[in-house]
Amino acid sequence: KPFHFPSPPFFLSGPCLPLAAAMGILSSSFAKTAHSDGWAHLGRGPKLRQIFGAYGGQDCWAVQRRYRQIDDGNGYIGYDEFQKLVGAEEFSLLFVWDLFSQQNELMDVTELLTLICLFSSASLEEKARFLLALFDKSKCSVCTGVEVAQLCTMVLGILSRCTGLGATRMKEVSSSLKLELPSLLKAYAEAAGVVGGDVCFRQERVIFHSEVKHIIEPFKHSYERLAFSRPPPGDSPPPPPPNWGIIVGAPQRAAAPPGLNEQSAGAPRKPDAEPPQKEEPHLAWLSRLEDEPLGAVDSAPEPQRSWLLMHGVDFASVAKDLPNFRQTFVRSASTSLGLPAARVEVANVALGVHPASTLLE
Repeated sequence: KPFHFPSPPFFLSGPCLPLAAAMGILSSSFAKTAHSDGWAHLGRGPKLRQIFGAYGGQDCWAVQRRYRQIDDGNGYIGYDEFQKLVGAEEFSLLFVWDLFSQQNELMDVTELLTLICLFSSASLEEKARFLLALFDKSKCSVCTGVEVAQLCTMVLGILSRCTGLGATRMKEVSSSLKLELPSLLKAYAEAAGVVGGDVCFRQERVIFHSEVKHIIEPFKHSYERLAFSRPPPGDSPPPPPPNWGIIVGAPQRAAAPPGLNEQSAGAPRKPDAEPPQKEEPHLAWLSRLEDEPLGAVDSAPEPQRSWLLMHGVDFASVAKDLPNFRQTFVRSASTSLGLPAARVEVANVALGVHPASTLLE
């Protein structure tokens, strides 16, 4: 009987490449950036790192939450909106605006969020999770190959502005990922074998956010050579608090400047005082009714509590990463219902009444 050599552990079924060769376009671009003289000569990268170096993973999500309250659906912001999203000194804001705005009028908010995430001090895994969620148009924690290519193209475009090197085009990134993704993700390789590589790359959502550790592993070593993978500069200003500029219950309004006359027509009312930390939100709202004339308060719906039994969702798998599951569910539910994410809360996650089921409250 002939002897068959076992497959190496870094190969998967299907038309696969070695794992070390996967995501090679990011690895090579990171290596070029790390050894580029333009990084220090232009000074753009070090300055961006100094501005956003003190940001962590939660601060990146906070900027995205602030954007949701002023989002008008076109994906671009002006300078006034830019000031409401990023709390920084005026000269720092002007530096970022001059570098990334289009004709000094508008800025792509996706590019801004990618920029903040890339130059923050969040871990590589946190950055990858944030960017996958940012480019995931379905908001269901699963991406297509095209969305991953858009993510990579955006990251490489930002780095090219910091080094002066030529930007990598979307076509080049897509061609590279079509060859590399099957070797990296088994589900993608199986889907490509069924529907074809091109169709799978454009349409099939088989790149799950939960597989982020496998996605980042091939270029992790080259990423660690970059300047923004090291501790932030000592003069990096602290980010604003996570709730800075956020008005609960008013997703389309921005925070009013402190000096604005509160009695002016159309001006949002400023709360009289911060409620105690342990006070329930509805009790804090009731306590402010006495200070307002009758009819001056918008009618607010009472909180609705409901339960959802998810069949086929193993609670043991969910329990491994409850924070990410809660965040993903809140984002998906709020998007489907047309509500701000602050209005949806996962109170409890428990084992369902049937095997392989999960109960949400």
